[in-house]
Amino acid sequence: MGLNYALLNGASGMRATQTAINTVSHNLANSETEGYSRQRVFMSSQPGSASDPSRGGRGATIEKVTRVSDRFVSEQVRRDRNLLGFFTSREQALQSLESVYSEDIAPSINTGFDSFFNNLRDLTRDPANRGARAQFLSGAQGIVDVFRNVHEDLRRLQIGIDQDLAGRLGEVNDLAARIAQLNTEVVAAGGASLDFEDKRDQAIRRLSELVSVSVVEQGTGSVHVQLDGVGTIVQDGLSAEIKTLPDPANRRVARVVLTGIGAAEARDVTDKITRGEVGGLLALRDQTIGALLTDINALAQEFSDALNAQHAAGFDLNGDRGQALFTFKDPAGDPAANIQVSAAVAANTDLLAISSSALRDPVTGAVTAGVPGDALNGIAMTDLQYMTRTAIAGVQAGSTYTGRVQVGGSYNASIGSTPVTLTAVSGGAPGAVTFRVDGLPAAAGVEDNGGVGYSVAQVNTLLSSLGVNLNLDVNGSSFTAGDRVNLDLVTRPSTFNRKVAETLQFVGQTAKFNYEQADIHVNRLQQSEKLMESVVGVSIDEELLDLTRFEKQFAANGKVIQTVNELMDSILQLVG
Repeated sequence: MGLNYALLNGASGMRATQTAINTVSHNLANSETEGYSRQRVFMSSQPGSASDPSRGGRGATIEKVTRVSDRFVSEQVRRDRNLLGFFTSREQALQSLESVYSEDIAPSINTGFDSFFNNLRDLTRDPANRGARAQFLSGAQGIVDVFRNVHEDLRRLQIGIDQDLAGRLGEVNDLAARIAQLNTEVVAAGGASLDFEDKRDQAIRRLSELVSVSVVEQGTGSVHVQLDGVGTIVQDGLSAEIKTLPDPANRRVARVVLTGIGAAEARDVTDKITRGEVGGLLALRDQTIGALLTDINALAQEFSDALNAQHAAGFDLNGDRGQALFTFKDPAGDPAANIQVSAAVAANTDLLAISSSALRDPVTGAVTAGVPGDALNGIAMTDLQYMTRTAIAGVQAGSTYTGRVQVGGSYNASIGSTPVTLTAVSGGAPGAVTFRVDGLPAAAGVEDNGGVGYSVAQVNTLLSSLGVNLNLDVNGSSFTAGDRVNLDLVTRPSTFNRKVAETLQFVGQTAKFNYEQADIHVNRLQQSEKLMESVVGVSIDEELLDLTRFEKQFAANGKVIQTVNELMDSILQLVG
């Protein structure tokens, strides 16, 4: 009967419209749910039967219910979250890093240098004053403490970053396992998987903040997640494990290791993770703070070498040549962490070699102990604060010559930092002795001048290529064949204070750049998320319009059924 067909069509329309209304209500209920994507209902007509063309169509059916999504927008949001994560993860550590080099918060290295060299200048004005000598050693201990404190603060920052890394990688593992579980639920749910897919996308978005990932959709509804540059960390219902392990070869900083899906051994992937929060922390720890540790260690070594070399060129109150002013508790460790004032010098201020001469009695040759001398070596030590190239001469231990050795000029770095050694060929007073010269290109091939050696005047002719000259004090002390004068060429890229200023500038610029980039990427992410919300988010106004439309459609289909019922009642009454 035709009326039966009309009744069935109306019922199918009501069923389809009811599903549409249910979907609208689901959208409205989740309009404030984070990560929820609007769902849409697609209806289609049911064609009539070829065997009964008089019937016409068979009403409506629900073809599918889908999530509203846009792959391009989703990838853009993940990318912007990843870039923002790189910079925001570093902000707190950079604030702490700025405080390490802030003169308002902690004693600065520049202040330590100024105090050290000012105390040394005070000592050169009155080298006999034991109070000034003690004050100088106090300043020396002060600069040692500053070196150690800065090194300790930098290492503490690295350790703190390692702890942050462990926490974030733990979250990466949890998210990977969560995505794998949701893969299983999506596949099992089939057409009812939409809400599981939303939850999976939300987990992937958070994962993209931590590390850079790519998502590959599978025909089954599952997704594979790849850690860019590393490998797959989610495959269907399985996930990899990524964690940190201490590196004994690098101050025990944490290395990032990955145990892949089905892999028996973990592999180091530290250098391959360069983006996201994890990449930002690794870059800050290894590149920024790593460079600062290298700089502070180099500065401590350069400072120690320069001061020790010049100190060794002078004489102490006992008439002996100066010994090392600074030593290292652990010579194989980081210089800034291990620098210390020489225990012997700290225990006896008489060992400070401020004089440039031994002050021997011209008749007996005996050293006049306790007499401070001319303080010229102390003045030469103070000059090191503002010099980048210095040539420092000293006589090897055990030599018979104990007179003053002076070097004039500031060498021109024409041969780099190669040490020049003068070895006495024949003994005698400074005016008569001759030397073999090693380390100068100008003397290459004729280092010993045919076995005769070079006089001091001839040596200075050779040294003129460096821009320096050598003076030997004529005070009755002579050389024995084999005695050596060591000319150390000390070069630094900048003065001590300038190097610290460059470091401060580097820290400030790094922090400023990070803050600026974080602001830029906050705005970019806000724009991309607004775009995503406009595409996949729930609009209450639109849903209310749909609800009104479906309500009318439902009522109209109900009216069809009501009409059919009335007609059938009329027919029954006529028949009866």
